[in-house]
Amino acid sequence: MTTIKEIAAMAGVHRSTVDKVLHHREGVSDEVRRRVQKIIDDVHYEVNPIGKALKHQQDKIRFAAVLLQVDALIEWRQGIDRAARELSRFNIEVEYFLIDFPDAGQQASVLEHLADQGFSGVIVSPLNDPSVESALKTLFDANIPVITLNTDCQDKNHRLCFVGQNMDKAGYAAARMASLFLNGRGTIAVLGSTRYLTATQERDAGFRRYFANIRQPVRILPFIETLEDPQKTYAATQSLLTQNPDLIFAISGCVKEIGNTLRTLPPSQRPFLICFEKYPVIKQMIREGIASCSISGDLVNQGYTGLNQLFRFVMMQERPKTDVIYMPIGIQLMENL
Repeated sequence: MTTIKEIAAMAGVHRSTVDKVLHHREGVSDEVRRRVQKIIDDVHYEVNPIGKALKHQQDKIRFAAVLLQVDALIEWRQGIDRAARELSRFNIEVEYFLIDFPDAGQQASVLEHLADQGFSGVIVSPLNDPSVESALKTLFDANIPVITLNTDCQDKNHRLCFVGQNMDKAGYAAARMASLFLNGRGTIAVLGSTRYLTATQERDAGFRRYFANIRQPVRILPFIETLEDPQKTYAATQSLLTQNPDLIFAISGCVKEIGNTLRTLPPSQRPFLICFEKYPVIKQMIREGIASCSISGDLVNQGYTGLNQLFRFVMMQERPKTDVIYMPIGIQLMENL
């Protein structure tokens, strides 16, 4: 059987170019694509996924998970580790690279370094920064597939797919809950971290779009940037309470610190609080009545699905059916915990 290396030699191109043609990826001119495809057709080349999988039972296959050190980290890892255990017979290994939030330079450096370290694929929660976008292109050019987790990159051509929540729709759902809690009128404070995360920008946009569409007498205060910093979040919430908001929309992490601030108020004076995900501390806040509801995106399943999709592409050349894989949007209330 003719190999990819032999097809590349016949066409006078690099083997990565042949791989791009086989999997209909960008980065190949029309003329080169036609020339390579003709050779593939002439030699009747077919991918042999079973043979490749059996080969990797002896050869270790390495995946990298480049994740942010934020509240979601524990559940992402639970899902990735569960998938890795189920795939252990294929001798796979997942190496974690944990990035301080919001250190885009650190993340870009790690991603660049992975390009020549023998990794077969990468899962990453990318920070919104040009240096990170450039590093993702480096991986793409090195023919290393990337799956973005929970938050997406700007250039969708440089990743295989996105696995996470439909953030715009999640923000819209949060706004609907806010409208119900406020009975259509009141003052809303929004705080979190949007500067470095596409995901929270999209949540914020969906939230504001809802109120723009229905035109209720609701006032949204200027956005407060917390950068996922616990001390900054606690101080920002204390300052915010002097403006007497009727509802707080916590668009990203450090919800624990917001809750600790609200606990200092009598129950009758506490604003409603809408947040995201269902960490143990958030569940406890809902049970106590500190948080009114939380919009969840199944973080464990995000990690699990991300690694499985990456494995299927690397081992069996099976591309995801869509370039976005959305998790169900759950609404957590005291009554359904």
